[in-house]
Formats: sequence, C-alpha cells, structure tokens
Amino acid sequence: MKVLAMDTTGEPVSCALADARHLIGELYLHVRQKHSVTLMPAVDDILKLAGIEASDLDAIGVVRGPGSFTGVRIGVATAAGMAYGLGIPVWSVSTLDALIAGTHDRAAVCALLDARREEVYAKAVSGEEVLVEEEAGPLADVLEAVRDIPHMLFTGDGAVRYREEIRNAMPDARFMPEELSRCRASFVFSAIARGLAVKETFDTLEAVYIRPSQAERVHGSPDTCP
Repeated sequence: MKVLAMDTTGEPVSCALADARHLIGELYLHVRQKHSVTLMPAVDDILKLAGIEASDLDAIGVVRGPGSFTGVRIGVATAAGMAYGLGIPVWSVSTLDALIAGTHDRAAVCALLDARREEVYAKAVSGEEVLVEEEAGPLADVLEAVRDIPHMLFTGDGAVRYREEIRNAMPDARFMPEELSRCRASFVFSAIARGLAVKETFDTLEAVYIRPSQAERVHGSPDTCP
C-alpha cells in the first residue's frame, strides 16, 4: 500500500510517501512562500523523485488541523481533491495527535500549538489515557491539569514558545528537540500505526479548527486571512 501524506497546518509545508514497509521519502519546506504555491509542486516532486505515479497511490493522508486556518483549508481541500480524482480513501489525523504520534513515546505526552492571544491548542495523554481532551485555552489551565504527571514530554511549537513557563511550573518536564516539535507529513504514518488516524472518503473529510477564526468572531464571516 502506497500512501501520500501532507501537512500544511503550520508555517512549514511537507509531504511524504510511505508503503507498507517503510518511509520512502519526505519533502519539508520552511520558506516564506505560501502553501498554495509550494504544496502541489512538492507533491509533484516527491512522486517524480520516487518514480511513483499518482495512479499508483492507494490512499492520501492529511493533517486536518487545528493550526493556521488558511493552511488547514489548503491541505484538506488538496487531499479531498486528490482522493476524489483518484478514487481512493483519505487517512486524516488531528495536528495534536500527529505530534503525539511523532514523539514515538508511549508514556506521558502533551502536544501544544501556539493559538496566539496567550492561548494554546492542547492535548495530553498518558499511554492510552487522555489527560486533556483536544481544546483551546490558556496554557495555565493545561499545566494545572498535567502538573502532577512526572516527566511529561512536551512537543509542538507551543512547547517551544512557552518552554520557560512550562519549566517553571514543571521542573522535571521533558521536551522534544525544537526541529522535531513542528508537525510534519511523516507523522501521519506514525498516527496510522498507533490508531490515531481516521480512514474516510473525500466527501466526509473536514477541517478541524477547534475555535472560530478571528474574522468569524468579529464579523461572523469565514476567515480570509493567511
């Protein structure tokens, strides 16, 4: 089974190929150009470099959010369009679950994404137990919920930004290296292996934002900002 995965939920854009045995390759770009400009050329390049035709794919994988509103929409729309055109299913995974799976840690993990305005998107697990359900809110609330968990591993760009605050609240906290704390397409395969991804079709795939965009909050209209 060959799967093409993509992630556009944050500043980087990435796509990755895997089969039933191993990761074939991944392209990861952290550049100034918009995802709408870089995603499809990256997809075309990785397929060409791997010598794989789009028609050879058995499924599409995508990180469905939360994250950048525009980025999430681009990734989900592209995945849905490819799945429809090729007549194949989609494996979708939340950004927070992808980050948790990407740590390859079965102990206590807390994924944090910077949600701006001094808030984070967060989810925390310990083994199969969910300590903090996927939510958006103040970092202090998340830390209060996991404060008594020893050696909690933090990941995500929120963990990078708020490392000092986390350290002050939880001195024994552990952190993923900064270069591995941003979501990437290859994490989708780890999420599939751990049962954190959902297999669906192009017409059931939906973006996950958790909270309304700024435009929706202010004007009651869809977000149009990058």
